[in-house]
Amino acid sequence: MRPPLRRFLPDLAARRAACPILGGGTIDRRLLSTHVLVVVLGAMLLKLVSLPLDAFEHATLAVTCALVAGLLAVTALTHAPLQVLHGLLLAVSWGYMLSQLWHVLFRVPEQGQLQALGTLGPWAAVTLASHLWMLGRQGSLPLSVLALGSTAALLAAYVLQVPGAAQQPVVGATLQLLLAGAVMLVGQHTTARRVTADLRRDLLGDGQAERDALTGLPGNAAMKRWLDGAVARRPEGLGVAVIALDAPVPGVGGPGDARRLAHVARVLQGALRDEDMLGYLSDDQLVLALRAADARSARALCERLRLRVASRPVDGHNVTVTMGLAFYDDHRSGLSLLREAEDTCLSLQREGSNRVALGPLPAHDEQPSADLRVQPSPA
Repeated sequence: MRPPLRRFLPDLAARRAACPILGGGTIDRRLLSTHVLVVVLGAMLLKLVSLPLDAFEHATLAVTCALVAGLLAVTALTHAPLQVLHGLLLAVSWGYMLSQLWHVLFRVPEQGQLQALGTLGPWAAVTLASHLWMLGRQGSLPLSVLALGSTAALLAAYVLQVPGAAQQPVVGATLQLLLAGAVMLVGQHTTARRVTADLRRDLLGDGQAERDALTGLPGNAAMKRWLDGAVARRPEGLGVAVIALDAPVPGVGGPGDARRLAHVARVLQGALRDEDMLGYLSDDQLVLALRAADARSARALCERLRLRVASRPVDGHNVTVTMGLAFYDDHRSGLSLLREAEDTCLSLQREGSNRVALGPLPAHDEQPSADLRVQPSPA
């Protein structure tokens, strides 16, 4: 059974109530919605007082301004669900858009139709794109279909009722807006599905045999194939580190091995470079493939990762790891590099914990050199 996504994002519920902004701060979603409504209302009022409008345009714009002002008051002064308020705002927007399109097609003289449509088209595209932003992928689909269908129905009615309308430029321009809107919606929803699938695959594995279901990392077999391929393509500068969980401090409770391993995987993923590759090896081991100028640089990188893990407790308990590193030096395959890293890690674990060493270690039983000994971080 796959663990839930929230297990890997424990603060997701808190984050959903906030929206990231530039500068690293956060802003409440209700406050953000209020700001958006203020901007929309200001733009509509500016149009109402500054542009020459006929009686129909003036009346529909005034009514729309009143409705948006009402939504602004409800958003700012009550705790009504934002999803409902966003849906109402989009419904009001499309009511205005469709009434204006009807006016352009059936009431504006032919010579002025393109100009009138030109001022309406960009806002229709923005409103259509905002469905996904405000309502999400599933909630926005019915409204998007309804908006495009209503626009197409208005255009069809115009073509059927007005003789020779099919040859008019405004019909071609409106049809282009419809097609562009449909393509944009398909692209938006495809991107949303792909991002969701990538996130679930990266965090959970999504049931794939090639990935570990707990950490979402490439599995043992996948990592071994990747290492063999890396050695065949470009072996120079390749290092392999086996990362083993240290045993918890005796007498001190803490999360189980599965949770500790998932925690370590998340901590390491946040520090990896583009050329690094982290994978699952066993129930208490991960494997890291990295690129470095030399073995000394590779060991320094592993040391920084070890310190990063030790400085980030989980559920109030420190987690430490022991890392055995093998650096390419005429190894015949990626598997030989991996075996050397495993042997190094196993030898280190016999001597202590929370350390990094570059293999191969001496075969005889001796203490590792002092520069490799690191005291565990305090809990």
